[in-house]
Amino acid sequence: SCAARTHQILIDQGNTMHPTKIEISGNTRSALIELLQARLFDAADLASRCKQAHWNVKGVSFRLLHDLFDELHTEALQHADLIAERIVTLGGTATGLPRQVAAGTTLPVYPQDATSQEAHIDAMSASLATFGKYIREAISRKRTGRTAVGRDR
Repeated sequence: SCAARTHQILIDQGNTMHPTKIEISGNTRSALIELLQARLFDAADLASRCKQAHWNVKGVSFRLLHDLFDELHTEALQHADLIAERIVTLGGTATGLPRQVAAGTTLPVYPQDATSQEAHIDAMSASLATFGKYIREAISRKRTGRTAVGRDR
């Protein structure tokens, strides 16, 4: 599962929580950090995919898609930055190195042979849909208190 994979990556790198003055229990902070880290993996992967599409798209709509994928890249990086800052604020260490991102992402595999505008649109649509799905699930889990440690808010 995504949570188990993220948890294992954090354990493998010796990720420990740093003390903060935030009045949230350690268990809840830990669960939130794991939840956010999983989304950081996806956001960093999404940014990489946007550049892959930006660099390699071909077709009659090249200029429009080339610019769109570049804008999406900027947006994905901003989301990743915001998520990483939340992790650190909660006392965690944001993890975004390429190998860790590759191991932790939940996004579908991006086709390396994609060159046509249709192939990149399909791949990016699938990536964005998956990213959005897991962001919505994370928000829902936080709102209902269903984190990796149960109902501890």
